[in-house]
Amino acid sequence: MRMIGQVSVARYGAVGAMALMVAVMGLVLPLGGGGGGGGSTTTLPADNITLADENNYYTSDNVEGALKQLYELAAENGSLVVTTTDQTANRAIDGTPYQNGDNLRICVVGFTGDAGVVEGYIEASSPPTIMVAHDAFYITGAIQLIVPPNYFYAVWGEYGGQGLNYWYEMEISGGGGGTGGDYTADIENLRDVLDNQIIRIDNLIDVCDNYGGDLDNYRGQIDNLRAVADNLKTRVDNCQTHVDNLRTNVDNVRTVVDNLRGAADNLKTRVDNYQTHIDNLRAICDNFKSENTRIWTAITGDNTAIWAAINGLSGGENEYVVVATENTVNSTTTLKDATGLSFSADANSTYIIEGYIVWNSNATANGIKLSARGPTSPTVMAGLYTTDSAAGGGTPVSSSFNADNVAVATLTSSFTAGNLAALHCVLVTTNAGTFAVNFAMEAASSTTTIMPGSTLRYRKVA
Repeated sequence: MRMIGQVSVARYGAVGAMALMVAVMGLVLPLGGGGGGGGSTTTLPADNITLADENNYYTSDNVEGALKQLYELAAENGSLVVTTTDQTANRAIDGTPYQNGDNLRICVVGFTGDAGVVEGYIEASSPPTIMVAHDAFYITGAIQLIVPPNYFYAVWGEYGGQGLNYWYEMEISGGGGGTGGDYTADIENLRDVLDNQIIRIDNLIDVCDNYGGDLDNYRGQIDNLRAVADNLKTRVDNCQTHVDNLRTNVDNVRTVVDNLRGAADNLKTRVDNYQTHIDNLRAICDNFKSENTRIWTAITGDNTAIWAAINGLSGGENEYVVVATENTVNSTTTLKDATGLSFSADANSTYIIEGYIVWNSNATANGIKLSARGPTSPTVMAGLYTTDSAAGGGTPVSSSFNADNVAVATLTSSFTAGNLAALHCVLVTTNAGTFAVNFAMEAASSTTTIMPGSTLRYRKVA
């Protein structure tokens, strides 16, 4: 590690992708950020910034010039502003030269494709010919360039098949108004004072030599003064080191806080994305349900008039079936129509009706009330429900009705789920209207549910 002012550079010979890093809290984190279109700006206190050249590709002129400007910006402004811009859409890796502006620029270029070699060049004139970055890659790779102000830079692939994956540029400028103070000027002034004292001591030696005397004593005192001056210089240097270390710790904490904020923002974005996906899935499900309902209605809807016309032409009779497609829950003793188990009956007509009613009960100790409602003033509405009611099945139960909404009931249910009742009914109408299966719970504080799959079959015979 070689120190230059407040900036240090590390060189490593590892094979692989080269990376420009900022050392934080003992971890190595990528400098800059932001992706996609647009850019982002990060203000970093610049008292101690570490640049790592893992592949040792930076030239002396390139790194020394870059670090010198970083040092000067840090000394003058107290902090650095790093503006990251996604230039992927504006750059090519075919050797096209681009010129930097007045600030230091760091380019991070990623590429993908067949195996090949990609090289980065910079120079004060165009086209640049000084190679400062190199990567021999297979499938993916990346290089970085440090571009001094007003220099030209270009990236070129020696072999075919590679393509630009991303190109980010970080422009570094002075931020101004830093915190923690800059003691460089004070320390340099103190060093100048010490140097002046040493000059005066040297002059005193000359006087002693000219006038004689106990030169050894004077010289011993002068040596002691020099030792004191050297110790003072060492203490001043140590003080500067402590100040630099404190600034580094503050920078590390700030970087960690910024990273935590970025992670929180990313997490919020992911949560928002998940919510959007959930909303989209709900919309798809709602549309699917609506479309299924529409199709099922078209299939199972009331086509009585159509079938009547067909029957009139054929002179025969036809059988119709309706099937419940959803739960109907009743937690009261008041009769309620079972959804999907109904049809429209014509006036002055005779129907033979059969039904298979599947129900669930919250307890086997609770039974079910079953009935039916028909058009007003029927000539005949005679029906019979049969089921069983002992727990576990096996005890037949049957009850009849002879009018609209006359309830018949079982005292218990064989099962809590999958009970079955059979309906047989003859309906002779006077008026047109709706025939519907209705039901209720057998006793209070129970719940009875007519289940999907329950079926009503009817034939118009006269």
